[in-house]
Amino acid sequence: MNVNSPNSMRRTWALISALVLVLFAHHLENLFLTKSEATGKQRDGSEQDRRMTEDGTSGLAQKYPGDVGIEQDAAVVFVEKFNRRSVDEFANDWSEVRNIGMTLVDDPAPNARDSKALELSAIGGQTWGGDLYKMLPRNYDELYIRYYVKYAADGIYSHTGVWMGGLNPPTPSHPRLCCHWPEGDHAFSVAFEIFDLFTLDFYNYWVEMKRWGDIVTPRAPKEFDPIAVMLKVKASGNRLMRNSRPKVAPGKWYSVEFRVRMNEPSSARNGQLSLWIDGVPAAAYEEGYPRGTWYGDSFTLDDSVPSAFEGFRWRSSPELALNWVWLQHYVPTQNAPGHVSKVWYDNVVVAQKYIGPIYP
Repeated sequence: MNVNSPNSMRRTWALISALVLVLFAHHLENLFLTKSEATGKQRDGSEQDRRMTEDGTSGLAQKYPGDVGIEQDAAVVFVEKFNRRSVDEFANDWSEVRNIGMTLVDDPAPNARDSKALELSAIGGQTWGGDLYKMLPRNYDELYIRYYVKYAADGIYSHTGVWMGGLNPPTPSHPRLCCHWPEGDHAFSVAFEIFDLFTLDFYNYWVEMKRWGDIVTPRAPKEFDPIAVMLKVKASGNRLMRNSRPKVAPGKWYSVEFRVRMNEPSSARNGQLSLWIDGVPAAAYEEGYPRGTWYGDSFTLDDSVPSAFEGFRWRSSPELALNWVWLQHYVPTQNAPGHVSKVWYDNVVVAQKYIGPIYP
């Protein structure tokens, strides 16, 4: 073959161009693969299942437009749509109800087929708000909770959010873990709450949480710190999104969903926590991911450091597992006298699979 002939030169360039296109396509494919997909390795749990749920399009809610009938799904543990005649009916399905400032309103979440939502109010100098606590029918090692929430533009918030956790033994009253880190065979909790400037963050208690001061004995009493002129308590809920808190706008409904997976065995730190907002993955925490650093009792994302999140050892005994959920609006002191701070909740679903936003 005469490689210098025009036809041969054209064929050679065509082959080179085709090869370049193949190599370029292969590069693009690997560019958009996750690390585990590119290496063929699986992280803890099924990577395929994780991709199916974290894309926000294939949850349980997709099978039940408007959430109609979702309570009949075998993976669903508990549902509250607030479509009731009176707040007095909550006592039929919830284990503990504090219904001061609790009202049913005609303002349902987007795409919901029912007509009601729950409004909780705290009035400065008069009430601290209200809450609903549910002891679940049994222990679970993995659960998802999805709920809708809306905040008021003039709202003052202290502990306003949704909690999920475990008690051993389970009780029909909420755990009251504030200011004490729990023992690993007794209790843990995961909360997602609103903080300053309409940002959201976790507020978690577990046996290996970060603790304040020099108190290292779980049963030590509170101590008075003369420098700070305050009680030095044992612990405060750990926050995980110090520099990455999602921002929300007042007056708008948001679909929030988080997933807790227990550590197994109880000596391991392979417990997990994931978060979606409006069906979009917003955060995930597990052993070795994400990279970052603890500042006191708050975790800060930082890809430039070698350290990473150590994972969750939610429990030190297999008898402790997920068995309760709690909706709360608690404003004890921040409200000015007479000022009303409101929050709205709707369409709460607890399930053993990813749920996703209400499907239209």
